[in-house]
Amino acid sequence: MNLTGIILTSALYIALLFFIGGVIGRLIIYSEVSTANGTHSLKRRPLFFSRMSSIFSELFLLKRLMKANPLLWVGEWLFHISFAFVLLRHLRYFIEPAPAWLFDFDVFGIISGFMLFSSLVFILAVKMFIERAYFSSYNFSLLALLVFISVTGLLMNMILKTDLVEIKFFAMGIATFTPQSLPVSSIFFTHFFSFIIFILLLPSHIFTAPITILEAFRRDEDIKTIMHDEKK
Repeated sequence: MNLTGIILTSALYIALLFFIGGVIGRLIIYSEVSTANGTHSLKRRPLFFSRMSSIFSELFLLKRLMKANPLLWVGEWLFHISFAFVLLRHLRYFIEPAPAWLFDFDVFGIISGFMLFSSLVFILAVKMFIERAYFSSYNFSLLALLVFISVTGLLMNMILKTDLVEIKFFAMGIATFTPQSLPVSSIFFTHFFSFIIFILLLPSHIFTAPITILEAFRRDEDIKTIMHDEKK
């Protein structure tokens, strides 16, 4: 076990704690606001279950984005799908023994890695050269970091080969809270450290998206009700 492995493993734990704390904080704020507005239970509101299909279409099909910007929607949808598959491929490093289907999934996971890189470059190109709208430094940094992470990941797979056994030991150490030595690979160090930075920059509202979308639908219905009452 080396000191670098302990430091990076601890840094990942801290980053995850910050992120989870942000998600919990958002849920608490949402709960307080809902209580103040008299919406103690979303299930008591009418049409709750009918909204589930709308939430599903927003989360998995990005329906509003598709209507607003079809070109950007293509890149965003490919990004979300490929990112999910890339994360799924990484599970083999954190599970022992890893199920056989994860190894069968390997080739498709590598293809998803190229899709991830391509979709991110496409999104950046659309925002910077086609839309030419305001692009915050935060959003740009997050996208650029994702591009960098995807590039280093592809380099490890295709060119700068890293010892997979060492990576497995290191990942299992993270999963079992027993830090292991960092693999002797500068590209892995760069890839892993960049991922920690990404976790720290990741907005916490991502995992509260279903609630956020549901609340948006509720506000839309309230506005429609108010406008209808005013017309009367």
